[in-house]
Amino acid sequence: MGILLRFSYWPGSFLSSLFDAEESQFVAAALIDVGTILLNITQYAVRTGKVGNWIVQTMNILFWIYLAAALLFAVFFYLFW
Repeated sequence: MGILLRFSYWPGSFLSSLFDAEESQFVAAALIDVGTILLNITQYAVRTGKVGNWIVQTMNILFWIYLAAALLFAVFFYLFW
């Protein structure tokens, strides 16, 4: 809640937090959160077989999107920042 108030009271603070050396570390943590969500979906839906075959294809697509986003962020942040 506090972070929403911060970004609403100071409109430019969101972009400045992405380019700040210390605050931009939280973007990597958000990517790890997305990976954990994808892992949990895979463990529940794919391994138990409670959902149709479409979930396997969806998880494959989401995995490659996640991988591309994580690599792009790592290359941009760690090499150029």
